[in-house]
Amino acid sequence: MSEGYLLIAVDRVSYVHMAVNAALSIRRYDDRPIALLTNIPQAIAADIAPFFDKVVTLDDKGLRGASNKAHGLLQSPFERTMYVDCDTLMMRSGVNQFWNRLRGTPFTVEGNNLTSGKAFVAWQNRFCDIDKVIANYGVSYMPGFNGGVLYFEQGPVLQQFYDIVMDCLATDKKDQISYPYKFEGEYADEPLFSYAMARLGLHPFPVTDRLNRLQATTPSTADYHVDVINGTCMMVKGVGSAEVHIQGGIICHFCGLQPRDIYVRNANDLRKRAGLQSINFTD
Repeated sequence: MSEGYLLIAVDRVSYVHMAVNAALSIRRYDDRPIALLTNIPQAIAADIAPFFDKVVTLDDKGLRGASNKAHGLLQSPFERTMYVDCDTLMMRSGVNQFWNRLRGTPFTVEGNNLTSGKAFVAWQNRFCDIDKVIANYGVSYMPGFNGGVLYFEQGPVLQQFYDIVMDCLATDKKDQISYPYKFEGEYADEPLFSYAMARLGLHPFPVTDRLNRLQATTPSTADYHVDVINGTCMMVKGVGSAEVHIQGGIICHFCGLQPRDIYVRNANDLRKRAGLQSINFTD
């Protein structure tokens, strides 16, 4: 059964450059193939094309931004796929344990089930109201997770999952379950994926070791020990609360490219070794 990583870069050339950085990090620690799904294949210049094993042109159906993750479900060229956001870097070895652990799962994420409260909180006080979704849409829980890393396998359950998400995006359910995201016409993917999981009785896989997560995320972090060349990814979380702890992960999700200086330093270390020009995201 084929397996590999999927990256998605739509609309902006800067996302293609970020996808290159993510691909370089994956190649440092895993030899599985890497596919890029994009609606701007002309942006794949000759010097970066070799870092992707396959470039798939997006079957554009009018979705914007993060909403296109839904297309990645069925357009992935692999039977088993680990999707990673473009603003991630694989920081160290050890991902095989998760590939082995998740085998046979139609769709899953690292997280936990929620039965009340706010989830997927974004700027401008946008969030998914778990209580409202449970009350109005016949589900008993909603998985809470960060959508920077997704795992899925091709098959009839994934098709059902895709159909549920696309139905939400085509109706007013998208405004009841999710919320408008960064760009006009774009909706946050995580609440919609969470709802589809609940509809199909799918569950996230829990964090069993805080030092060995599949995905570590950068928000709300007090201190960083992050070095992609030396294989280090440790962060201090929860400072100021009773839950202060060290979090470690195989894939680091630099949410919104923050902290920018640490992301750029690590990305440029990879690019230098690959013979590519350095980047400096200042926008």
